[in-house]
Amino acid sequence: MEEFVSKTPQIKSDKYTDIEQIISEVESLGDWKDPSQRDSYLKVISKIISIYHGYELEEGKRQPYPREVIKAIVDICAKKFPSPDEVFKDGELRPEMPDDEFSNYVTSATTRLGISLLGERTRIDQIAREQFGIDVYHTQMTEEEARKLIESSEQYVLQDQDKSKIPYYNVAKQALINWNKLSEEEADKIIGEQTCSQLEVNAHAKGSIDYAIRTIANQSPVSKFGKESELADFVYDGGESAIIDSMKKDAEFMKDPNMPQLERNNMRKRYNNMIIDTLFAVHDGWVQDKENVKKFNAREKKHQHMPSELIGWEEAKADLLFIRPIYEAAGIEVNEEELEQVYNDRVKEFFLNRGIKTASDLSSSIAQGEEFYPALGGYGEILTTIKDPEYVAEKIIPAIEQKGIGNIEEVRKNIVSQIINNPVPEDVERLSDEEQSLVEQTLEQETSTLTTQKDELQQKNSRVQKIMALANRRRAIKKEISIEEQIKSENLQEFDN
Repeated sequence: MEEFVSKTPQIKSDKYTDIEQIISEVESLGDWKDPSQRDSYLKVISKIISIYHGYELEEGKRQPYPREVIKAIVDICAKKFPSPDEVFKDGELRPEMPDDEFSNYVTSATTRLGISLLGERTRIDQIAREQFGIDVYHTQMTEEEARKLIESSEQYVLQDQDKSKIPYYNVAKQALINWNKLSEEEADKIIGEQTCSQLEVNAHAKGSIDYAIRTIANQSPVSKFGKESELADFVYDGGESAIIDSMKKDAEFMKDPNMPQLERNNMRKRYNNMIIDTLFAVHDGWVQDKENVKKFNAREKKHQHMPSELIGWEEAKADLLFIRPIYEAAGIEVNEEELEQVYNDRVKEFFLNRGIKTASDLSSSIAQGEEFYPALGGYGEILTTIKDPEYVAEKIIPAIEQKGIGNIEEVRKNIVSQIINNPVPEDVERLSDEEQSLVEQTLEQETSTLTTQKDELQQKNSRVQKIMALANRRRAIKKEISIEEQIKSENLQEFDN
């Protein structure tokens, strides 16, 4: 690589003309026949196509790349995927081929690779002939023709897919129904006609989905290079994913009645926690989004910029819109009742770990800014406002109590009540002295009351047992008398005879 890069003139580097970066990306590509590599190849192809129009000089003019630079890139590409035979003769660049013709040939070659990754070549050829009058395999294409062909090919192939099995389209459909007030029939029609990029204009889902993908990939036990990009390919295009395959096996395990119940329950708990982690990550991502940062001061619902534990379950579960289709596509049940319990456990941990007992305690914590909630790290000057305890008490706490988790003191009381009902050492030790005394007194009172109830029941049971014993004794005596009378009657009858 150094051999020819050193020959490259000093250029104004950008994401399209950084030769070293393009070459590095090409060299890192996997097998071009592997479906999971499709997006990576298309991105590199787009960059390769873009360089044929030259590089940008400092004064704003453009100049073609030296022919040896382009040839070096083609040579490296040839190691990864088939290069056009028309360009080479006995392994050498055809000397009689003009530079512009050479550029068109390579553009055509990379485009053919791109469309071969998107669908059947006969279908792509049909699109090229009908829409552009192009013979893909023999006609040279301009850059604009190549780009249009790739876009049209992608749309054509996606229209042939069963989009109901692709998570992104299920997210987009629900988003169109929820936010654009469309009927299911209207949403289905739009989904059938548009690609991901077209739908995203109204769905605004990709950012949240990407956070979900990253979280799921990080928590997956699958150890495979590129597993996150694979998962993204599954979510957006219905491609293969080792992570999804692993999740499907887990789903089957949890449904199998022949498997140990304890192991099934433990796996179920693990996935419920994983779903909550994904929900929290999506919310954190939303908080960090630059557009939402800008809207902080104008937005009344300032509780939405706080940690998930403070926004309340109803608000938190709204983001299931972005992640439910991913988990359900893998066969993992999304049970809102179970998830709410996990969420409540997270709220308990949040309050206990931070020692939050009152609204004043929470105000002091929030005023610590990014130390309290790292997602606020990009809020810049707004952090000065957030770090003002008076502002927090006047603007943020009311929003949390009215539209989020609820009254802080009541939330803390509920947590203490949970601990009273099911005390465990690690929870009790995080309570204040006053709360521990309350727990102790409550348990003593309940124990005393229960003991009295037990004693009363024992007395009643003892009396009942005594009565029943007397009744049984009476029954036995009556039976004995009856037997004696029967013997007497028999004796008298024998005497008379």
